[in-house]
Amino acid sequence: MVVSAEWDYDGSGTYADVEDFTHGPSVQRLMRMHTFDEPGTWFVTMRAESRRADAAGSPFGKAANLARVRVVVT
Repeated sequence: MVVSAEWDYDGSGTYADVEDFTHGPSVQRLMRMHTFDEPGTWFVTMRAESRRADAAGSPFGKAANLARVRVVVT
């Protein structure tokens, strides 16, 4: 089950936008928009965390997956 999704827009390791899914299905569809204030190359990271259904409420059994994309703003 997907339990959260977080976005780091500037590569700083700070995940500014966080969505928690407390009782969602195992598949989530997300759309996020972000505006960059200046031109440059940005490496945006999305971290999604999942947990087994039988481990709900436990800090164990949670797995984080990262996806990164390069964004060029001209």
